[in-house]
Amino acid sequence: MKLINYITGSIRRQFVIGIGLALIVLFLACAILMSKTVNTRFGEVTDNYLKETAEYYTERSKAILAHEYSTCASLQNALQQFESIPEDYRREYINNLLKETLELNDNFVDTWTCWEENALDNMDSYYKNTENHDSTGRFIPYWTKTDDKIECTALTDYEGSSWYENPLKSQKGLLIEPNPYEIGGKTIWVAGVAFPIKNKKGVTVGVVGLDMALTTINDILQEAKIYNSGYLSLISSTGLIAADKSIENIGKANEFYNSSEHSNKFKSSAINMQAFVEYSGKGKNKLINFEIPLKVQDADQIWFLSLIVPYSEVRYSSRLLLNFMISLFVFTTIIILILTVLITNSTTKGIIKCKDMMKNISQGDGDLTQRLEEKGNNEVYELSKYFNQTMEKINSVMIQVKNASLQFQRKSEEIKSASEAISTGASTQAASTEEMSATMEEMASNIKQTAENAKKTGVIAENNAVDGETGAETVREAVQAVEEITDKIGMIDTIAKQTNLLALNAAIEASRAGEAGKGFAVVASEIRKLAEKCQSASAEIMQLSEKTFKSAEEAGNKIDNVIPGIKQTSELIEEISVACHEQDTGAEQVTTAITQLDTVVQQNASAAEQLAAMAEDLNDNARELVNNVNAFKTE
Repeated sequence: MKLINYITGSIRRQFVIGIGLALIVLFLACAILMSKTVNTRFGEVTDNYLKETAEYYTERSKAILAHEYSTCASLQNALQQFESIPEDYRREYINNLLKETLELNDNFVDTWTCWEENALDNMDSYYKNTENHDSTGRFIPYWTKTDDKIECTALTDYEGSSWYENPLKSQKGLLIEPNPYEIGGKTIWVAGVAFPIKNKKGVTVGVVGLDMALTTINDILQEAKIYNSGYLSLISSTGLIAADKSIENIGKANEFYNSSEHSNKFKSSAINMQAFVEYSGKGKNKLINFEIPLKVQDADQIWFLSLIVPYSEVRYSSRLLLNFMISLFVFTTIIILILTVLITNSTTKGIIKCKDMMKNISQGDGDLTQRLEEKGNNEVYELSKYFNQTMEKINSVMIQVKNASLQFQRKSEEIKSASEAISTGASTQAASTEEMSATMEEMASNIKQTAENAKKTGVIAENNAVDGETGAETVREAVQAVEEITDKIGMIDTIAKQTNLLALNAAIEASRAGEAGKGFAVVASEIRKLAEKCQSASAEIMQLSEKTFKSAEEAGNKIDNVIPGIKQTSELIEEISVACHEQDTGAEQVTTAITQLDTVVQQNASAAEQLAAMAEDLNDNARELVNNVNAFKTE
């Protein structure tokens, strides 16, 4: 923890340590990357170099073996034309051909041919035990060359030999394994080639072959300079060494070729004709073995050119380059660290001054009038420039904040006074609202009672209207009855008048009758009196009827005039009842609204109290803000 605090306690240390750690990490990453890259690249270059070197010498070795092989193939073609040569000249012709072949090729140490009994000219019996023939008389010349001296002898030990029996049976050319050869008192190693000879019928009648000294190939392989101690080795198809840096190794079995671990790879390579790389040995003795298969024309035997080089020598150059790159990187890292320290000291000087000023502003007297020195043309100069501009802006803003805070304090005091007045008014309004709510509840109760009474009065008025209509109908019927009575009385008056006239007429007639009509005259007089009484009574009844008719008619008219009023009164009472009901509903809504208003007023009163408290806090904050702003020194 102390180490972390120490590192983070200074931007200078952070720069130096951070860049140092970054360089170390970069160094490790680059070292790993370079190691892999160099190893991979050198591995590729080495593989290409080894491959190209091996292929080059493989082609040269193959060219020498191919020359031997093609020369022997040419001898085969020439000898297979023996039937076109006269029989007594065939042996001489073939000997001359073999001798000439030796003369024309310096690398060849011998040529030979071996024919089946009587297969050449049917003259074997004639040549028995003659020069260059054995007891069989078969044609078996063996031409050798020693120090440019060419001699011919008879072949020996040919029966059952691999160099004769194998070509005879294989029906095609063979590469013969390396074998020792005595020449001039010395033993050299040769590689032979043998081809079967066929007659025109395709029957194998003999074998022709030649041997080539491997010293030429060995000298060629010795020319190769492969690092310090790398070398080439030619291996036959059976694993015998045909050429090597050490002549003593020629003719010996190659351990790498015949080992159980690698023998299958040689076999696979001989089949697909692909080169391969293997490693042998361990530690300092570790070797790289690059094996290239070598095929000579159409021969079935596959030889190998083996390139052997110590692994340490191959990697020496890569290690040398890697060490040089690492040393260069370490040197570069040290130079970068030194430059980093120098640049950091120069760069952080202005930053440290800026830090000190910021510390004074935050923890000291809050002096906003301080300014950094502006010089140079780098980021520190820009930092100083922008720091000074920032201080100018902060100073200007702080002046404005001071002024605004003072105004804020005054306004907060005004808000406090206003909020207290609002709180008082809200409390008074809440009390008035409660009284208004009680009054409205009482008014609503009265309106409700009035509505019920109006409803009852409406019912009564409606019943009176019905009774008035019934009475009017009765008066109209009475008027009609009076009219009928008047009519009847008129008829009675008429009858009375007529009776009176008849009585008068009867009196007159009785007077005329004298004594006879005297009694009738009395009757007529009485009838007249009755008629007069009746007329007088009808006149009185008529007067009463007319008076009654007029009264009934007036009563009917008055009743008719009263009925619309009763109906209108009923309708007005109904409207009053509806209006009272609506007033009752409205009063209930007003009461509810007043109740809600009372709730809102109560809330407003509470909010006004909270506002007053907030105004008090705001006033305190304004005073605190003024005190805090005054902590900064401004122009």
